[in-house]
Parts: sequence; structure tokens; C-alpha cells
Amino acid sequence: MLRTLRHQVWAPPAPTGYKDGVAEWADPDSLMKRAEASRSLASELSNGEQPDPRDMIQVIALGANDPLRDMLADDSLESVERLALCLASPAFQWR
Repeated sequence: MLRTLRHQVWAPPAPTGYKDGVAEWADPDSLMKRAEASRSLASELSNGEQPDPRDMIQVIALGANDPLRDMLADDSLESVERLALCLASPAFQWR
């Protein structure tokens, strides 16, 4: 999975590690690959159960007005989909 996300273990492109600028993270290919990886990981983590994505609020630092907080509580979306969106979110991936 890390190779697919262009973050192969022990192989950064420079001695300073992987860059975290918008140019490296926000291109369409990277966004799509992170979304697909997040969906796969959420499915694996759920293991057939219905996880409560609101539990993720305790793991990541969300601002009071962060829209992710409302999305995690939105029961109109399946819990696995909300978990995947959380894993793909900038707030989660920044950590």
C-alpha cells in the first residue's frame, strides 16, 4: 500500500524525507490513490462490523468548526464510508 501511495518504506527521494507540500499531496492521482487506500483500510478495520466513526474524533485534533466532525456524526452515510472519509481527511493524515 505504501508503494502505491508513493511512500515506500526506507526509500524517500531525499535525505530530508518525503515532502509535505501541496504540490506533492494534492495532485489528482495522489488524491485518488489515498481515497482508494482509505476505503480499503476502512473495510478491513470494520471486519464486517459497524464501527462508530465518531470515535475517531478522540484520535485526531479537529477544530470546533471542522466539517469532518459533522460528517462523522451523519448517520445518513454508512459507518464504513464515514470511517474511510476520516482516514482520507487532511486532519487524520497530517498526524
